[in-house]
Amino acid sequence: MFFCEVCVSPPSADVVTQSCRMCNNLALWCQQHCGDAELHSGLCRQHFVSHFADCICCSQGSEDVLSDWQECPEEGCQYEVRICNTCELPQAPQAAFKCVSCWRLGDRLCRICGETPSQTEFKFRRCCVACFSSHYPAAVNLQIQEESQAYLASVAEEQTWTGQEPALQGLLMPLDDSFELPRYSAEAEYLSPEHCRICFSTYGPQGLEQHLQEFHGCTHAQYRRLINRRVLKEWPQRPEPQVLRTRMAAFKTKL
Repeated sequence: MFFCEVCVSPPSADVVTQSCRMCNNLALWCQQHCGDAELHSGLCRQHFVSHFADCICCSQGSEDVLSDWQECPEEGCQYEVRICNTCELPQAPQAAFKCVSCWRLGDRLCRICGETPSQTEFKFRRCCVACFSSHYPAAVNLQIQEESQAYLASVAEEQTWTGQEPALQGLLMPLDDSFELPRYSAEAEYLSPEHCRICFSTYGPQGLEQHLQEFHGCTHAQYRRLINRRVLKEWPQRPEPQVLRTRMAAFKTKL
């Protein structure tokens, strides 16, 4: 950014400016509205906020972030990178760290094996799943522990029975008419867990109740009764691969 975002003034002729280490914007230069850390960082406002104390690979702030900036190894690139000691694996052969711009424009292959596309989330440190699991077992175990705790917390409240519940209001009988439910695919094709059983449409944020009213003219109770009676009519059925994948997808979203 050329102008100071506080006083909205350009740098005067006697102010020495430089480009940001990570982009083409000017590094912070206004001595009136910038502290010493900002002036000596060599970063623009955006990258000072996002990467002054953070590794470009894992985007985590740490005390062991390397203090020295390194040139991007990509030919013709003038940007710089800074990596934390956790991401730098001195014992493992790996590709040199590219700056954020070159990394996004490149093939984004795993920096260790150089063959498999890397995961895009920062927590994988520009590695594929296999290499990340091999070289960062502690991080993998921590991630599994966090996901497990989150899942257990979500199911901690169990349904209880007091014996005072109302009696069963009515039995369901098979629906003996020409109406048929759409068949699940014999292939493990993706189908959103939030789908309508009548038409397989994804109802999304609007909710199943609104979808049923707009497209099928029924309530949620009528929908449940219709589906259950038709399933009884077609019973037994083999669980198709698409059903299994859909339930796995639903389980994954709960983690």
